[in-house]
Amino acid sequence: MSKVDLSAKEIERLIDREVRPINFMKKGKKWFRTTPETICRLTLTKDRWKPDQHYLDIDVSIISLNPHTSKEPVWHIIGSVFSPIVEEKVEWEKCLNVRYDEVSGKPRVVRLVEVLQQRIVPLLRSFETLEGIKKALFSNHLRGMGVRTELQNLTGYRA
Repeated sequence: MSKVDLSAKEIERLIDREVRPINFMKKGKKWFRTTPETICRLTLTKDRWKPDQHYLDIDVSIISLNPHTSKEPVWHIIGSVFSPIVEEKVEWEKCLNVRYDEVSGKPRVVRLVEVLQQRIVPLLRSFETLEGIKKALFSNHLRGMGVRTELQNLTGYRA
C-alpha cells in the first residue's frame, strides 16, 4: 500500500472516530445518522483530477418533507464542508490532502482532528433537529450550501 493509500485510510479513520460518538454509522466511504426529524449523510470523496485531494460532503434530509413513497431520501441541504464552516478553505483542503504533512504549523492529522472537533461535529449536531437546522441557516453557517425550496419555505430562510 502506498503512502497515499495509508493517508486516505487515516483520514477515514479520523472522521469515523469523531462522528461515531454522535451516532453516525459507516457504510463504505459514507456515514449516516437518522434522528426522528432528520437523516444526515457524510461522504468522503476523492478529487477526480487531483488524486491526493479529498472532500467531505454533507447532505441532510428533513423526514417530514420526504414523500412517503420514496425509498431514497430527498436531500434538502447539500454541500461540501468548506468555508464558512471552516474559516480558511485552503487550510481545510490541506487537512484532506495526503501530500501535506503539516497544516498551520501543526501535523496535518492534529489539525484535521481539531477542525473536526471544533467545527464539523458541532455543525453535525445542529442537524439533529429542524430547530437546529433553522439556527444554522439563520446564523449563516450553511452559506454556500444548497438549500431546497421546500426547506426555505418551511423555515422562512432565503439564501
